[in-house]
Amino acid sequence: MSESLAPSNPVLESLLSIPKILGSRISGARNQLAFTTNSTGRFEVHALSLSDGQLRQLTHGELPLSPVWGFVWSPDATEIIFGKDENGDELHDLFRLRADGGQLEQLTDDRTCVRYPMEFSPDRNWLIFTCDKGQPGEPRQPDLWRLPLSGGAAQRLTHHAQPVYPYFTRNTFSPDSRQITYAASDSSDPHDLGVYVANADGSRSELVFSGKTGSRDRPAGWDPAGTRIALSSDAFDRVRTGILDVRSREVRWMGPQPYDEIPVEFSPDGRRLLVLRTTGVQMAAVVYDLGSGGATVSPFCMSFDGDAYFGADGRSVVAIRTSSSTPNEIVLWNSETGASRTLWSPRLGNLRRESFIPGRVVHYPTFDGRDIEALLYEPARSGSDRRGPAIVVVHGGPTWQWFDEFEPVCQFLASQGFVLILPNIRGSMGYGAAFRDLNLMDLGGGDLQDVVAAAHYLGSLPNVDSSRVGITGISYGGYMTFQALTRTPEVWAAGCAEAGITDWLAGYELESPALQHLDRVLLGDPVQNAALWKDRSPLYFADRMRAPLLIIHSTHDPRCPIVHARLFRDALLRLGRREGQDFEYLEYTDEGHSSHDIQQQMRSVVPMVRFFRRHLMGPEGSNPDGPA
Repeated sequence: MSESLAPSNPVLESLLSIPKILGSRISGARNQLAFTTNSTGRFEVHALSLSDGQLRQLTHGELPLSPVWGFVWSPDATEIIFGKDENGDELHDLFRLRADGGQLEQLTDDRTCVRYPMEFSPDRNWLIFTCDKGQPGEPRQPDLWRLPLSGGAAQRLTHHAQPVYPYFTRNTFSPDSRQITYAASDSSDPHDLGVYVANADGSRSELVFSGKTGSRDRPAGWDPAGTRIALSSDAFDRVRTGILDVRSREVRWMGPQPYDEIPVEFSPDGRRLLVLRTTGVQMAAVVYDLGSGGATVSPFCMSFDGDAYFGADGRSVVAIRTSSSTPNEIVLWNSETGASRTLWSPRLGNLRRESFIPGRVVHYPTFDGRDIEALLYEPARSGSDRRGPAIVVVHGGPTWQWFDEFEPVCQFLASQGFVLILPNIRGSMGYGAAFRDLNLMDLGGGDLQDVVAAAHYLGSLPNVDSSRVGITGISYGGYMTFQALTRTPEVWAAGCAEAGITDWLAGYELESPALQHLDRVLLGDPVQNAALWKDRSPLYFADRMRAPLLIIHSTHDPRCPIVHARLFRDALLRLGRREGQDFEYLEYTDEGHSSHDIQQQMRSVVPMVRFFRRHLMGPEGSNPDGPA
């Protein structure tokens, strides 16, 4: 069935209405921060003055309802460029808008490919973006393209054996606009990434750094003089930050250290380097003094989505502060004095900060003796029987992780009486390359056992009834929900899978080239490894499912196509399972791979909460809406 209207729940709507930050850009003068937020009810770009905290709105309805990639800001802060799709299908055309208002200008007109804007050239003549359009007669994949901003056709700049990896590169163009740096590979290993430098027209491309075959090495950007490039490499297991001398090819490494670090950018004078340091679920900003080698660490947790930037003085850092019980806020931190001040805080409406439940860091052993870190949300319970329901919440990715940051849906579930655990299972970032790669060619195997171990850990807690443990997740988390309910059915009392994968090969035929590449990294070649692809597809084990299941999916989903949900639903019906009793099915026609829009999120979260209340709460959950 399909639902078009979001059910009402005032507390949930208030939580989802707390303004989020999806991405940000610093102005060329480094005196303003532009960021995408839904503080007006829908996502718009706003610009914040770093000196006096004044806020002005730059867009007025031009962005897509649920932005995916974000926007780029011209060096003089006069215009922005963003991608716009239809109903979340991620087939973007590029649009330009003056920051002081004016006519929206469409720059491309071809909705057959995925485009992500990356950067203006410093001279403002070019826009660089990724596009998977390809050329006739060759396989499609994401490559770098550039578009002349004075008018004319786009030009493809790169084409390697492996796709360009656009993430984490802040300054693709050299300061003089004459060169670009990017991550790609000519290796046959789909996991391999090296750092390249090319002329800005795509000619004379050279591999300037590769840690080792199979390592993932990525540039962050150029220094102000255009002689050095900050990069990251996982060739040491832990992701380390290095500074490459472009001429000599020598690298100076920061650290070593027992954590992952991703470089962000050089200071305006080139004397410091800003990096993001991940220690498990904690992320902090770190400023390296390149003269002394000393490091200063921010005294607060950061949001991964919000980025961080140097201010004009090269010492202050503008960052997004957060925690599991603190909604995102923008702060200016002085890395020399340690002082920080809040520039922007979200409105909380009728909610109180002290009512938010903090996620507590816990560790539990898994099947092979490894230690798994997780965030645990424990609501207060009263009465003689304090044992209640619990839910394992699996993150997306799989190469992603849970951070200690504000999660409105987790806050709401905890407020409804559910104990939650958010585990960083094998395959997660933040714990080194070896841990991250444990699920390669074993997806849905060892990582599933880590999820099962999380359920057993919950069952060992005095406030959890081990017979009432559920599982949920979106994307890879949805896949793990399907996998858990079909491969370890005895563990679970209920599951909700949103935008999940059920048949790897069926989905592969419909995915974008970038997602097909990721599938090959995770599971190998779909022909040569067909047996593994089938074995790790929950569809072929649907008959084993015992627990009630809620399936939520969107017809425009380009990452996990709707075929996954429909195939699993049809398999359940053939097995004699009854829709509305043994399983529930919700399909949405106006969004893509989940959504950031408040009303679209409501449509999914409210049915999910009602479902878990019915199946995990027992008699006290008979009221599907429950207490607010």
